[in-house]
Amino acid sequence: KIQFDFHELPPAEHTALRNSLLDHLDRFKLGPSAILTQLSLAVADLSLQMGGGWPDPIATMLERFGQSHQCLELLLEVFRVLPEENQNRKVLADTDNR
Repeated sequence: KIQFDFHELPPAEHTALRNSLLDHLDRFKLGPSAILTQLSLAVADLSLQMGGGWPDPIATMLERFGQSHQCLELLLEVFRVLPEENQNRKVLADTDNR
């Protein structure tokens, strides 16, 4: 939904969606891995879609999850898919946001 329908979400709800996805990442940080991967893809796509609304997603992820060794897999998964999604032209993000 984030990949194709993000434009339908009112801008006032973007931050709430981001926070909800981060909460879900925290909840599923220990797996199952398929859910962790899908949530990581959603967070990566959202970071591209939000652009200036989320100016430094990497710093946000490190601040929120970087202090726990239990979150290492989570961080690695998000950081693995982020450059892949950046190159994914199906994600309808402005060139400036990439």
